[in-house]
Amino acid sequence: LGFNGPFLHLCFFQTAASASNTELARLQVSLRNLQLQEELLREDNAQLRVQIDLAEKSRQIAKKDADSLAAMHQALLTDHDRLQNLHDLLTQDYERARLENVEMKAKIKSQREELLREDNAQLRVQIDLAEKSRQIAKKDADSLAAMHQALLTDHDRLQNLHDLLTQDYERARLENVEMKAKIKSQRPVSIGQSREIEEMRIALEQERCEKDRQLRSYADLHNEHGALKREMDQIRKENDCLSRNCDQLSSEVRKLKLAEQAQRAAVKDLMTTVEEQTKSIQAKEIEIAKLHNTIEVETLLHYNRELQEKAMSEKSVAHMEQKQFQERLAALQRHKEKLEEKIMDQYRSMESKKMVDRQKQPLVKRAAKALISRRRPSIPSGGSTTEDSSVYSADEGSPPLTNGKLRPENCAAVAHSTQTAQHSGGSAAPSPAATPTLTRSNAAAHARSSLRLPSFKKLTSFRDDTFHGAYTNPNVHKMIDMQYGANEN
Repeated sequence: LGFNGPFLHLCFFQTAASASNTELARLQVSLRNLQLQEELLREDNAQLRVQIDLAEKSRQIAKKDADSLAAMHQALLTDHDRLQNLHDLLTQDYERARLENVEMKAKIKSQREELLREDNAQLRVQIDLAEKSRQIAKKDADSLAAMHQALLTDHDRLQNLHDLLTQDYERARLENVEMKAKIKSQRPVSIGQSREIEEMRIALEQERCEKDRQLRSYADLHNEHGALKREMDQIRKENDCLSRNCDQLSSEVRKLKLAEQAQRAAVKDLMTTVEEQTKSIQAKEIEIAKLHNTIEVETLLHYNRELQEKAMSEKSVAHMEQKQFQERLAALQRHKEKLEEKIMDQYRSMESKKMVDRQKQPLVKRAAKALISRRRPSIPSGGSTTEDSSVYSADEGSPPLTNGKLRPENCAAVAHSTQTAQHSGGSAAPSPAATPTLTRSNAAAHARSSLRLPSFKKLTSFRDDTFHGAYTNPNVHKMIDMQYGANEN
């Protein structure tokens, strides 16, 4: 017991020392990797600071250009607003002139139509009155002509009658004178003759009364003829007045026609002036459209120049960034190759260490076999060997370490299991046939459980720190996975 305990402790200490050495090597490798990554990050930060300075300078230049462009754009906007206001004023003047022209046209047309309508109505009324008065005058003239003709015939008849009566009167006067002369010559007159004379005197009186009546009727007819003649003169005067009125109305109609022609000429002049104004407004609109087009062309040219300058600057920046990225990619590629070489060297060193450990295992197995076969531990009454050894063989990997050293509880468990194994070897004497098999299996299990190197499965920090997404070589990953699989098995 005094020899086996220190020997086992020495074995475990050697195992812990080798594990701590591997852990220290791993930590050194990870430290170097971290230093390299820190240097790369510093270089990247320096490049990023340079890029930020360049971007700040380009931003200031772009800001100055943007300020100048904003001032130019503001000037263009003011010019555009001024032109727009001028265009609006011209449009308002054109609309106002057009509305005034339309109103003037409508007013002139309505006034002309009203005047023509009123004049036509008055002329129609006057023409109707003149026509009616003319027809009445014509009828009166016809009736007066017929009456005059009748009066003329009556006058001729009365003149003939007057001539006949005058002749009869002269003849009767002559007969009367002759009879007076006869009476004077024949004084003695008989009674019969006096009667005849009396009858003749009565007949003469009757004829004289008839003649006076005819003379009075003739005088009445003559007076009536004079009145009709005066009426005829008055009607002729009225007809002359109506004809003069008709001539005046015709002259007024001619004057109205001349005034209408003058108004039409004035309207034509106004239309020509309106057309000239519309042509001038259209010319101004064309000029404004040309100015708009020139402004748009200038703005587009300016925008095109800005885009070209921006594209050139972006192209130069892109070339610089591409060059920097290519340099960084080449540096990362070189760094990757170096790390792959280091990983391969580490893998070779680990393989060599593994071969050395495999060569050392038979010596440890022989020592353990000799110790186990020399003395078996006795089985206590309170428990069994399987229960005591389960504490030691619970984990197939190495005992847990704290900073490369064994924990105290694990050391106590290993010592207790060793003592139990020694007591069981001293108390129990196996049969010669079963002893080699038991010794070989126990020695192999003991060697696997106690002298195994620390598993890489529990050291995930080394793999995560060393191979965290920075290396994409499938061969390296394949070797690392094979190594971890072999260690786990």
